[in-house]
Amino acid sequence: MKQRGVAAFVAAAFYVAGSGAASSQALTDFNKMYQDTPSIYASVGVLTMQRSRPSGGTTVAGNPGGTPAFRTARDFDFGWNTGIDATVGFRFWRTEALEVRFMNFETRTSDSFVTPGNFIGAGFTGPGGTSFRGDAETSMQSWEINWRHQMSDQFTVLAGVRHINLNDMMFYKLNGNVATGKYNYQNQLFGAQIGAEWAIMPVANPFQVNMYGKFGLYNVRTEGGIFEFQGNNPIGSFTASERDHVYGAEGGVTLGYRLSSTVMLRAGYQVMWLNDLGLAGNAASVSLLNPSLLRDVHRTDIVLQGFNFGMAIAY
Repeated sequence: MKQRGVAAFVAAAFYVAGSGAASSQALTDFNKMYQDTPSIYASVGVLTMQRSRPSGGTTVAGNPGGTPAFRTARDFDFGWNTGIDATVGFRFWRTEALEVRFMNFETRTSDSFVTPGNFIGAGFTGPGGTSFRGDAETSMQSWEINWRHQMSDQFTVLAGVRHINLNDMMFYKLNGNVATGKYNYQNQLFGAQIGAEWAIMPVANPFQVNMYGKFGLYNVRTEGGIFEFQGNNPIGSFTASERDHVYGAEGGVTLGYRLSSTVMLRAGYQVMWLNDLGLAGNAASVSLLNPSLLRDVHRTDIVLQGFNFGMAIAY
């Protein structure tokens, strides 16, 4: 259902953009047109992104005492995965625009090992020779609505609101499915952001180079903790739900080539930073010797970075 909704949004963006009368004006950058009459613009890009590696704290260690470390959260090495970045907007009053943007990204990885001695971790203790299979997953969905004001041909400022869902999960299965310790956190962010965009090349140049940055202050609700299972049966949990204020930032650079007055191909790099979120790897290391510590949310930062390849059209 979620994938259908994303596809519908992207299809609608291009249908709306393509349903108007074509303008003779040229695209000034990748998303909009600089002209006297109202216009509609849309863009869609395929993301190839990677999340930052989890914190280096120990998640499984020798018992007693928690030393030496058998595994850390950084052993979950996330690779590059694809996502989507789509925008549709309406330009009016020559210098103003209202736009909606959607981003979606999901990544998974795994890690397996056998304990060389007695262990503690994932909410359990046990003997050496215990096999661990670990899996981790991070997903992010972002919606934002921005009002853009074009200060000049090459410089634009914006202000808007943004909603971000970032879910982070990590679990270890012991000896097949004998026992499972699952860390799961949901972070729901909503707040305001400001930003700016600079088109480095002159408007008349078919080649375009844009740099942009955004900074936001968000109210976040974080829920999660550890959930323990024997086989498929839940046997206990320690969880927390807290609200807080956090910061976030996004920036990037995009290269574009104008195929016509209304169509542009683009490729670029972008990075997003979010601070003080509930993340599974951090929770596993903080609570190594005492899972009940997860009755509170322990926060840390995350970075998502990667490349965007797509197309923009305007009418």
